[in-house]
Amino acid sequence: MRIETQAKVNGIRRGCFIFLVCVLLFAFFGSEAWSSPKVSVHGGGYSKHIIKYYVTNESHDLAAIQLDSYVVGRFNNSYGRETWFSAYEWSKQLGTDVEAYVWAGITRGYSHCINGSDYDGAGSKLCPMIAPGLRYTRWALQPSLILVGYAVALEARYVF
Repeated sequence: MRIETQAKVNGIRRGCFIFLVCVLLFAFFGSEAWSSPKVSVHGGGYSKHIIKYYVTNESHDLAAIQLDSYVVGRFNNSYGRETWFSAYEWSKQLGTDVEAYVWAGITRGYSHCINGSDYDGAGSKLCPMIAPGLRYTRWALQPSLILVGYAVALEARYVF
């Protein structure tokens, strides 16, 4: 029991460290975003998997913050493991109230970057992330559909 508790504490410390590194990288490389940032928060992450590889989770508890085009956050991946990510968002308005976007960045929380199950006990790796989505932008609370791996997820962002 004590080993499990210590492993959880180490995981929390590691997660906090990764989060702080991501924030510092954004501060350094995206300093223009800090002058007058457009701040938003993301949440949700209810998904339906197109292809199922030992999926154990379809409610991902997404929590993220976005400053202009820079996004950092965490979610529970499809295998139930906590995953942290850091990404840049490119977006294009498709109509009056619809926006297409792509998050490109890195994640840490998967034991395999492409395909394969997450049940072999391997540790977390840094993996590339490409996640396209569509967002309805009429209100400050903006629902969107995003494709992350083999899962189509419903998430929402609130723009301050």
